[in-house]
Amino acid sequence: MSKEHFKQLKSPDPEIRKSAIKALARAREKAAIVPLAKLGGDDRDPEVRELALKAGRFILEQTGGMDDSKRKAPQSAPATPPPPDKSGKAPKFHVSPEDEKRAQRLLDEAMSYQLNDDKAKMMKALSKALSTDPNLRYDSYFASLCEGATGLEVAEAVKMLDNEDMQKNASKKVLDARKQKKIDSHQAEVSKATWRDVALDISVFSIIIVIGVIFVGFIAVQGAQGYLDRYEKNLIDWANRQCVFEDGKETCRLPITQAQIDAKEKFGTQIKLMEVDPTFMETATTISETPVVTIILRGLGAGVVSGLLLLLMSAIIHLISASALGGAGNLPYIAHKAAALMTNRSIIMLVLAGIFGLLILSSGGGNALTIGAAVIGLFTLTVLLKLVGLVGSAYDFGFAKGLVATLIGVIVIGMISGAAGVLVL
Repeated sequence: MSKEHFKQLKSPDPEIRKSAIKALARAREKAAIVPLAKLGGDDRDPEVRELALKAGRFILEQTGGMDDSKRKAPQSAPATPPPPDKSGKAPKFHVSPEDEKRAQRLLDEAMSYQLNDDKAKMMKALSKALSTDPNLRYDSYFASLCEGATGLEVAEAVKMLDNEDMQKNASKKVLDARKQKKIDSHQAEVSKATWRDVALDISVFSIIIVIGVIFVGFIAVQGAQGYLDRYEKNLIDWANRQCVFEDGKETCRLPITQAQIDAKEKFGTQIKLMEVDPTFMETATTISETPVVTIILRGLGAGVVSGLLLLLMSAIIHLISASALGGAGNLPYIAHKAAALMTNRSIIMLVLAGIFGLLILSSGGGNALTIGAAVIGLFTLTVLLKLVGLVGSAYDFGFAKGLVATLIGVIVIGMISGAAGVLVL
């Protein structure tokens, strides 16, 4: 069956080739590593190439190396190569068994690099293998790897690997080609985003902000009203308290009810006067008196303003990234990605705001305020770091440049928001 699968690797039908690749991978066929590597570099179908490379890596990992029967081990010879014999066979060099083994390990390493599509490192490994064991130039397996690494005929490939300057030039070309391929892939990715995507993302983000702010507003009103109701009840109960001296200190209790009398209880519930921060009480009173229409209007305003600020922040980040930092990206892509990120995170942020808002109003501030501020601050920091990584990826540069662009965008938006808030107040 394996022989049949090897034949199917050359089928003109890509589906048959893929089926054969899967079958050879399931069989962990060591002899398939070399043809799979060639298929991974030469096949005209990108899906076949990707599947072949994955299958080759899998077989290599599972079996631990190449099929030794596919290698032609060089024979030991005198220290200097003799002239060709009467049959015209090429001379052999004397190589120690240790160097032969080291060279074979370098060939396995080169194969791993080929399966990972890293031809620069592959050429370096092949060059080391050739300098360790010069007889490899007569080895068919080595020749196959050389062709795969350089794209040249065997003689030219060996000549190049034997020349350090030529090898460096070839490696540089490979690295430049990989870099260009990465740039082209990145450009293809960022060009997928359109202004229609941005408009949809910003709209969804704004709608979530509108609903979330209205929801948090109603929770805040209910929480503030509940706090004021508890305070009013506490004042009434305090006015009706009954106080006695017990063990040298005054203890105040609520009047005992008929139910407590029936239950033969001797004392009512102990009561203390609520400690109130005047500033917090004033804030709670203001919140509790907020009309429904005002909450809805604030929600609508917050949604519109948040959407515009997000778009403006994306524009600032794009300006810094593309102009000052030399990034390769476009505004629709970063706006699309930033809106998607903020849409997901804003839901969590609004839920946290609602929970801690209710806790703060219920407890009258105190520790709930400190804990809520710490949790929301930590979550905001994680969102900021995520945005930094997103900017770095969108413009194909590192974390440091992404941090600079993001901080400038966030700081400018913060200043604009602060100035707008002052004007409104």
